[in-house]
Amino acid sequence: MVKIVTTLFLLTTIFYCVQSRDNNKLIHDIIRDHEIVIFSLSFCQPCASVKNIFRDLNMKFFEFVIDHQGEDSFEILDILSLLTGRTSVPQVFINKKFVGGYKEIQEMYENGTLVNFCDCLDCECSMETY
Repeated sequence: MVKIVTTLFLLTTIFYCVQSRDNNKLIHDIIRDHEIVIFSLSFCQPCASVKNIFRDLNMKFFEFVIDHQGEDSFEILDILSLLTGRTSVPQVFINKKFVGGYKEIQEMYENGTLVNFCDCLDCECSMETY
């Protein structure tokens, strides 16, 4: 009996580690492959506001909707919190660098510094969602 329980525990641990590694790779690949990435939740008003700011500036962005990832949602939030030091959304990356959430993007938009990113990015307004 102990052998069966130990085997099940080891298999569960291995599965979780493989799953974590896959989600970690997925997040890093998305950040690497897109100039602007917004990690969001589908019901989040600040997330919608950030997306509208980028649309107003005709800046293309990739949206990763965390709560559309099923069982992996909580793990993805954990990975992002380790990566950014934050547990809230939205989490915005520009040119592979974490720049903040709603408050930071709103401030950059209001003071005009967000527009400066447009000089080096593809500025066709479009959105990809995962």
